[in-house]
Amino acid sequence: MKILTALALVVAGTAHLAAAAQHRGATLAMSLFAVVAVGQSALAALHLRRGDGVVRAAVGITSLALIVLWAASRWTGVVIGHTHEPGAVGAVDATAVVAQLVALGAITKTSSGPARWTAAAGIATGAALLAVTLSSGPRAAGDTERHHHHGEEAAAASEHPA
Repeated sequence: MKILTALALVVAGTAHLAAAAQHRGATLAMSLFAVVAVGQSALAALHLRRGDGVVRAAVGITSLALIVLWAASRWTGVVIGHTHEPGAVGAVDATAVVAQLVALGAITKTSSGPARWTAAAGIATGAALLAVTLSSGPRAAGDTERHHHHGEEAAAASEHPA
């Protein structure tokens, strides 16, 4: 399970690195995605090296916190970067969320007692947020007026308002 947890974190980190590249027109958002990518990769290495309870807790807390932040960015928008509008669900962010759910699942298998129940609650919460977001987010609701721009698209959109 250590390898599965670490692999899931690397996949999530890679997805966050891709998100950083998509946000190259918004320095703050790009920087935050890059920090998350590096942090998840470092956490993967740390988990492989000494995947004790503290590291598993860090995996669980960060994974669930990032899933919650992602869901908030799809429902209401997050005041970071170039837009405050809810973003559409894309392949990159969905990959990160699913990878974080896999990491939560893997640490559930290796934890016991309260840590196991906490990780299981994180999986349930994260899966519920993913399901609700996919079924009711801007793209799923057919809301074509509210969308999320990246990089040059954001600059072009600001020059030509709808």
